[in-house]
Amino acid sequence: MRASFKFFRPGWPLVALFAGMPLWWLLGLQEFAFLIFSVPMLLHLVRQRQIRVPQGFGTWLLFLVWLVSGVFVLQVDAPGAVPGNSSARYVTFAYRALWYLCATVALLYVGNTRKTLPTRRITRALSYLFLVLVGGGLLGVFLPHLQFPSVLEMLLPHGLASNGFVRSLIHPATAQIQDFLGYAEPRPSAPFTFTNEWGLAIACTMPFLVLEWFRRDAGWRRWAAPAVLALAAIPIVSSLNRGMWLALIASGLFVAVRLALIGRGRALLTLLVCLALGGGLVAVSPLGSLITDRIHTPHSNQGRTNLGTLTAESALSGSPVIGFGSTRDVQGNFVSIAAGATAQCPKCSPPPLGTQGQLWLLLFATGLVGTLLYLGFMLIQAWAHIRLTSPTAIAGLCVLVCQFVTMPVYGAVGPGLFLGMIAVGLLWRERAERHGAWLRAPRLRNRRPAAPIDRPLSELTNPINRRLVPIVLLAAIGGAAGAGLQAWQGPPVFARQSVFLPGEARALPGVRSLSMDSESQLATSDPVVEAVASAIGSDEPSSQIRERIRITAQTNTRILNIRYQDTDAVRATAGVEAAVAAVLESRNKSIKASSGAYLKVMQQKDAALTEQVRTTRQVVADAGSNVNPVLRKRLAGLVFQERKAAATIARIQATRPVAGEVTSGVQVARPRDGYLKKAGSGLMLGLLVGMTWAFYAGGSKRRLGRRGSAVALGGLPVIGRVDLRRTDTSVEDCSRVSSLAEPLAHHSPISTFWGDDRDREACRAASALNREFATLSTGFSHAVIVASPRTRADDLARMRRDLRRLDLEPVGVVIVR
Repeated sequence: MRASFKFFRPGWPLVALFAGMPLWWLLGLQEFAFLIFSVPMLLHLVRQRQIRVPQGFGTWLLFLVWLVSGVFVLQVDAPGAVPGNSSARYVTFAYRALWYLCATVALLYVGNTRKTLPTRRITRALSYLFLVLVGGGLLGVFLPHLQFPSVLEMLLPHGLASNGFVRSLIHPATAQIQDFLGYAEPRPSAPFTFTNEWGLAIACTMPFLVLEWFRRDAGWRRWAAPAVLALAAIPIVSSLNRGMWLALIASGLFVAVRLALIGRGRALLTLLVCLALGGGLVAVSPLGSLITDRIHTPHSNQGRTNLGTLTAESALSGSPVIGFGSTRDVQGNFVSIAAGATAQCPKCSPPPLGTQGQLWLLLFATGLVGTLLYLGFMLIQAWAHIRLTSPTAIAGLCVLVCQFVTMPVYGAVGPGLFLGMIAVGLLWRERAERHGAWLRAPRLRNRRPAAPIDRPLSELTNPINRRLVPIVLLAAIGGAAGAGLQAWQGPPVFARQSVFLPGEARALPGVRSLSMDSESQLATSDPVVEAVASAIGSDEPSSQIRERIRITAQTNTRILNIRYQDTDAVRATAGVEAAVAAVLESRNKSIKASSGAYLKVMQQKDAALTEQVRTTRQVVADAGSNVNPVLRKRLAGLVFQERKAAATIARIQATRPVAGEVTSGVQVARPRDGYLKKAGSGLMLGLLVGMTWAFYAGGSKRRLGRRGSAVALGGLPVIGRVDLRRTDTSVEDCSRVSSLAEPLAHHSPISTFWGDDRDREACRAASALNREFATLSTGFSHAVIVASPRTRADDLARMRRDLRRLDLEPVGVVIVR
């Protein structure tokens, strides 16, 4: 029974999650375990009387709200992506949103269990996860082809278990086999699905292994730690994971700079020696050549650059405010608009837009606003904790460094984000410990209060709850404004028609078949644009008409899709029909011109061959029986060439050139994409403005004013006022203000006057009042808050909390004017 209760002591969800990862991998739950164990953490938070949140959490809360806006645009077509709808996008969107919520729960759980859950229990659990990752990486190196059906895979229906996305999550495999070095090379991934996911987790957990296993009280672990890191180098190098390498190097540089700044010369020297020895051993081992080969084979650089550029262009031109909610498949690839994956070339189709990096996912899925909110929260956490010098804080900051460094190349939605939020929670804990040490220090009358480290969640939600109706109204106004803007611009009408353009197999002799990319350029050439303008009766510049013509191609075919956009269905239909007709006419003229030129060349060649055959026959006839065999052979070759040229001429003259075939009628559609994007963007912007206004205009941000706001004071009486504007009163002689002496006597003993640290005059007045009226006492005593009309309610509440932690009871407020 005791063992059972010992297992369920505080922090057991994190310990069970990380230490039990091999079991979850065998069961096929390695990806879902993070979500499953978030439930008991959430229940623990719900049972608390008050949930506290770290500094800057309001920005993260706005990001989570903004994330919901993706629902509006999940079925909206993105520029450069394959058009069409897919219900699977809702599943992908919900899956990613669930990861964000679970990471938030992990952050709040770590930060709200400071009194019951020791920090070392969390850091040890993270070090256990590093050991699991190293073990899985070694399996991937020595048993790269090992894979087997998991328990969950065997229990699920075959149709669901065979789905590509689901199978990648529940089918255990030790490595991904890739051949970009010119030969098959296993890249460790166990216990996760992808090597990059494994690499980010390694980079985020290694600082905690170093933290826990190199401590003075680590015992046998301290002696085993170098061997563990030496073994870890094998899968780390074998993974060929440049992003992880860069993250580890950046973490090492950060630690070195941090140790140098805080004067830890011995620790810095030890770190540099260890790095030098480790780097030298790797360089002289076979792993060194593997690193060299990987650096000299940057196969993915250009692809990542192209995909990132296309992702940014698509998001910024299509839906810059709220993005597109989820990823999209790329139209074609970076070589041709008609190219795609085939059985012979499964990698000919690039990854979807919004993948290959957390930064690109944020930009494409949540737009500029969501990206700024996410980055803003991470930067706030880095800035708020950068001055912490404890080993745990340095390890947590290393995780943030890894997050920032890998953001352009790794998708963090998954274990990486979960670990990153745990690191933020540990930083929050360390700052709280530092704040608590400051509060426990000997009392100084004139010191400035410490800055707030956290606040109750209710301080963020209550102002919003009180102004829910105006917020909803602002959101509705924003949505209506966006819809009205789209209505004023006119709802777009798209007319689409497909045409088949024959290739080499059906081309006439002498006519070169163009690629689909060249054909798409022909479809937007000046003759086509002029034909469209004439058909719709428009005198607009050709550049504007060309922008409304969109060309795509069906994958791995020679079918070109031509679409024309207008505000009227009749004009759109006329425009696309004129474009298709102009394309076919242009191709017909080009084919006839090429065929005619080739026909003249062949006729001239045929005439020359005919003359040569006649002359050669005459020579053969004159020679009689003494004719040279070589001459007979030459005559036979000339006759063959003459007949071939004549057949080609006959084929050209008898064949009617085919420019192309229309494969479908005109399809007219009035998509709601414009309304969804603009109305959704307006609604979310209105909601953002409303929430920001509610927070800053709410009671937590209300100023005291000259007489003191009743909401801000929270029941504290105004003991008196010090008017610094009078010529006969200064801060130095506050004791001459007779109005303060009598009220202060009713609250004696007064241990301290606590000034608002954000107001210089209040602090100066508090110092002077401390010299005249405060009395140090060892027991429970009173304190008076010195504030100004500019002091906000949340600052007043923070000062009251700090005083009570010092066993001082706030009894009133003195307002300095």
